[in-house]
Amino acid sequence: MDNREKTGAEILNELIRSAPYFKAIIPFDCMMGITDREHFIYYSPGKAIDIRIRVGEAVKPGDGMYEALRSGAPYTAIIPKEAFGVPFKAATAPIRNEQGQIIGALGLGLDMSAQMELQDIAQSLAASSEEMTATSQEVAATAGNLASHLSELKASSEAVLQRLKKTDDILKFITGIANKTNLLGLNASIESARAGEHGRGFSVVAGEIRKMSMDSEQSVKEIKNILTAIAEEIQKMGQKISRSDELSSVQAQATHQISEAMEQLALTAEKIQMLAKDM
Repeated sequence: MDNREKTGAEILNELIRSAPYFKAIIPFDCMMGITDREHFIYYSPGKAIDIRIRVGEAVKPGDGMYEALRSGAPYTAIIPKEAFGVPFKAATAPIRNEQGQIIGALGLGLDMSAQMELQDIAQSLAASSEEMTATSQEVAATAGNLASHLSELKASSEAVLQRLKKTDDILKFITGIANKTNLLGLNASIESARAGEHGRGFSVVAGEIRKMSMDSEQSVKEIKNILTAIAEEIQKMGQKISRSDELSSVQAQATHQISEAMEQLALTAEKIQMLAKDM
């Protein structure tokens, strides 16, 4: 059994031989690179990700590999689409020999296109949900106000009906006066006839009184018919208001439920967005 320590070159070569297998088992499009302390000694681009590195190219300051070599700690960064045409997550780590000395770095770039698209969809969904929630709440508030106004209108129509009923007593009183006036005019006509020549003038007055009585009685009947028709229309209007009030209440309740559903959808969209960021 060989117990000698492996050299840095041997460790790096073993990683280079293993790199295609590591890359093959990663379920995302990815690229992989390996460096010694100064240069790239291996690079394999992904299907879509390619930062166009060549073997032998120097590790440059600012690169993830450079940071891992410099700090001796793993380094991650999200590279935007604008940099290389594809958004990806860069993850690098230093490679150490058996004495713990840094001999190189290993880098991996994972395609983040699907995650970014999912995040954009989640943001759009969250924004739309918030807008729809606000609209639903506004509609619910309007429906609630409408229900309140309809209730007030219904109460007003019922009050008008009660007042119209009171006019029946007034009309009965006027009808009674007309009847008494008619009877008074009739008696006056009889008395004027008994008076003969001396009662002619009084007869004319009695006739006018009877005529006024009959006109008043007829007017009362017409007024009563008009008020009855108004009462019937108000009653119909009250029934329609009651139905509208019921529908408005149902609408307010349904809109409130929609608003709650949209709020839940917005929370779900936020969770999706957070998951997309963590991927």
